[in-house]
Amino acid sequence: MIKIKNIFLGFHNYREEKSYTMHFLCTCGYEGEGKGIHTHTHCPNCGTKVEETFRYFSTPNKHSVREFDCNIKDKSLYCEKQNRTVYLDYNANNDKYFLNIKDEYFVVNFDFMADKKLVIRKNGKVINNTQNNLSKSLSYFEYDGYDAPENTLFGQIEKHIANVTTLHGAIRVLIDHPEIEIIYNTYGNLSALHNFDISMFHNGSSPHQVLGLSKPVCKAYFSKYYNVFHLYERKEGFEQIKKIDETYPNKPDKAIELIDSFFRLMINMGNMRLNCFRRFINLVEKGFDCTRLAEYLAHDVNMYQGITNSRDGLNILYDYVHMCEKMGVEYEKYPKSLKLRHDIASKNFEIKKSEYNNKKLKEVVSLRDYKTLQYNSDSFSVLIPRCVDDLINEGKKLHHCVASYIDYIIDKTSKILFYRNTDDINTPLVTLEVKGDTVVQYRGMFDRKCTTEEMKNIAKWAKVKGLYIR
Repeated sequence: MIKIKNIFLGFHNYREEKSYTMHFLCTCGYEGEGKGIHTHTHCPNCGTKVEETFRYFSTPNKHSVREFDCNIKDKSLYCEKQNRTVYLDYNANNDKYFLNIKDEYFVVNFDFMADKKLVIRKNGKVINNTQNNLSKSLSYFEYDGYDAPENTLFGQIEKHIANVTTLHGAIRVLIDHPEIEIIYNTYGNLSALHNFDISMFHNGSSPHQVLGLSKPVCKAYFSKYYNVFHLYERKEGFEQIKKIDETYPNKPDKAIELIDSFFRLMINMGNMRLNCFRRFINLVEKGFDCTRLAEYLAHDVNMYQGITNSRDGLNILYDYVHMCEKMGVEYEKYPKSLKLRHDIASKNFEIKKSEYNNKKLKEVVSLRDYKTLQYNSDSFSVLIPRCVDDLINEGKKLHHCVASYIDYIIDKTSKILFYRNTDDINTPLVTLEVKGDTVVQYRGMFDRKCTTEEMKNIAKWAKVKGLYIR
């Protein structure tokens, strides 16, 4: 049994007429009183220091002490824990305070090598090894101050597997997912799996089966790939590598060639960026040869075009290809004048983008849920924009930024409408924004607030259309 420290409490007894009278109680059994808090700074019986000064006792107060004795080996754990919860209570029969003490004593044995044996004892009796009991028996346990558990299997799981932040969580993961031990046994740590979610693991007897990779790609991942990614990029980096592996079934050499091509290119990037990896893969999926692409970005654009950073070259090429695809025109895979091609495509894209926006906006405002927001009465009307120029004109006349909301309309995250006087229907007056079933903005010229009459009419329109006003 762990020797747990005593608790010594000093408090004012306001039940007596003399409120300055101090009462002292200790879990060692000492009971006394005095004229002030300084009467006792330590228990006269056992020497324990005063823990707290209590002032009001309309409800019982609680103070807890927890003691641990833990021995963590690589795959086994022995932990003793004693919880002492002390309640300060009052006995009305004899008008005395007393310490209500509750002791709970836990022993946890876990040995992953011995058939994953987990035994939890509470007050000497074996209890079910449920998540709740395991959590309670190891609650408040911290690694600091104990035997370097970071180098143990428990510590590796707590440090690297997503959402596992406690010792009992690590044990439960080991019980439910013993396949993690297979990777630990093979490679000695789990840092290559940093921030991986439990759902990413599969049943299997070898690391490549557990991770769902081909054997050569799995071996390459642990030997040279995972360290290239920053710690919190490893999960997505792995997912990208797995995607490449799945793209070339029964051709792991092709997958490794693609990954190696990018990592050789990365040396000239100055810093690894996961976004670059995505873009490189995307270009290969569009028909670029991975080896030629890496050579072009690492050598050609630097030597002949003055683009000194491979990352910049990759981003310019990706944007160039992306704009050409949006416009439906052919592009040159390895242009000798990349910047020039990009700039020309950019100018053409701006022209096309205006046409695209007009087309998409007309499609969106013609939808039933948009058209039904229109309203006409003798005094006021609510109109919908017919084209991009309507938004531009509204913004110019009222001197606000509604034209910048084109993307929101196209993405269907907002609806823009125009409030007008019916007898002057072509003159902009108030611009409305609707999100879902709520009118979130209603502004006039220079973003002025609506007049009382305008708000009355807007409220009337909103009620008819089943909208709320924020």
